[in-house]
Formats: sequence, C-alpha cells, structure tokens
Amino acid sequence: PDRIEDKTVGLRYRDLVKQLRRVAGAACNEAWAAEPIIDDAQMNIPRETVDLSSLATFEQDYSEAAQAYVDCFMKGPWRKRKRA
Repeated sequence: PDRIEDKTVGLRYRDLVKQLRRVAGAACNEAWAAEPIIDDAQMNIPRETVDLSSLATFEQDYSEAAQAYVDCFMKGPWRKRKRA
C-alpha cells in the first residue's frame, strides 16, 4: 500500500492478492501431490478444482476503490481544458 498513489486502492489490492494466494496456493499444493497427468485434455483445470468464488467480495472492493480513485480525476477542473 505504501508504493501506490492511493492508500485505499493499495489496501484493497493487497487484500485481494492475499486471498488469491490463500486459495490458489492451496490448489497448487494439492496439484503437486496429485498423480501426474497423462494426456493433453487434463491440462485444463476444472472450476470445481480451484473455486475462486470466495474472492468475489475482495475483487469487488478493489474494483470499486480503483474506480473511485479514477473518478476523482475525471471530475477535476483539469478535465475541462479548452481546445486550441
């Protein structure tokens, strides 16, 4: 969060990545312990294997924070520049 222009956006991004690592990290550990694949069709990971639905709130919070940050620039006085 200290390396981004807006602290709220940074915090929401950090939370999203933290949760993604928790969910995806567990799935990666399980994949390493699983039997090796034997054909190309097994390369695609089914949705039920890695359920990312728990990330929806974190993704929404980050998206809203980022949009609010961008919106403040779109409404600023520099937005109404005269054309030459």
